[in-house]
Amino acid sequence: MNVEDTIKLSPEQILSIKRGSDQFNSLPTILDVVEYLSRKDNDALIKNLPSVSNLEGKFMPVADKPRSTTIKYMPMSQSPFTYMRGQNVYKKPCLPLLYRKENGIPSEESEIIAKIRTSEFIRVIQTHPIVKSLGSTSDFLGIAQHYGMRTNLLDITNNKWVAAFFACTKNENDTYSPVGEDYEDGIGVIYVTNKRNVADDFQTLGYQYFERPSRQYSFTYELAKGVDFDEDENFDRILFRHDIAASTVIFNMAYAQKRFFPNDAPAIIANTIKQNNYPLSLYSIEYCRQHLGITESDTEIMDVLKKNKIQYHSGNEPKIGFSEEQITKEWDWWIKFKSLELERNTLTPIPVFYLN
Repeated sequence: MNVEDTIKLSPEQILSIKRGSDQFNSLPTILDVVEYLSRKDNDALIKNLPSVSNLEGKFMPVADKPRSTTIKYMPMSQSPFTYMRGQNVYKKPCLPLLYRKENGIPSEESEIIAKIRTSEFIRVIQTHPIVKSLGSTSDFLGIAQHYGMRTNLLDITNNKWVAAFFACTKNENDTYSPVGEDYEDGIGVIYVTNKRNVADDFQTLGYQYFERPSRQYSFTYELAKGVDFDEDENFDRILFRHDIAASTVIFNMAYAQKRFFPNDAPAIIANTIKQNNYPLSLYSIEYCRQHLGITESDTEIMDVLKKNKIQYHSGNEPKIGFSEEQITKEWDWWIKFKSLELERNTLTPIPVFYLN
């Protein structure tokens, strides 16, 4: 079975494939999928460019919505207008973390807790002076998503190596490792856009001061509650069988995850906030009402936090943040190096365009 054949499989056919069967063994590996993606033509929008091979690691200023005045720095790759998502398991339905059940907590309560924690994380990130200096370029919900907070977004990338990495590795306590055919049902999936125009909820995340989104060539895709990403007609579904040798090749190309996961402060902040013994600030509830849409009363929210043994405090400020020493050091690094690096890697608009 070649890569194109897997695109034609229905969800029912996929779920009926048994590990070790002839049909399973005929599936391509992740390396076959990467080879297929490498052969795909670049999007028609860049046909006038002499080449995209030298654009890897560069950023293109774009308006990511029609008639928007907000400029984002879109990551460029060898196929910058092909968007992908890699998963190590075929999920039906495919939902953002916010809408998945968590440790037996009722879904409504789980969503309330997740939104307040995300609000807390965002409020901490917003205090960083370099993030403030970047203004509307900073996408706080997108940053929260990429640091493991539970949001209504799905991660998307325009880099096939990023998609392949997430499709053939597993994550245990922020440590990734390659998987073989004995992992889950032995099948992974990469979703690939099948046309240029995508839904309005498809957003450029791109360059952010904190490096994880930039290194992962990041975009986000917002889903309403109850919507199954697997049924999105903008994406084709490419199936493959896990093979430990093939997965290890992809894993090693990512320098054992270090290529896509820098050791930076937001990762520590996110992991701290997600712990039940971290005391959430009550002001984050108000922020959550304004920006993330919770409608429950204070009493109802307190009952949810108490029921699930989640600590909170009555102060306005989060209990975690960036130290003055850390900010001074990073600001000096930004002025001397990082801001110049962004300027050097930002392409001249041709002209500025939007993705939709």
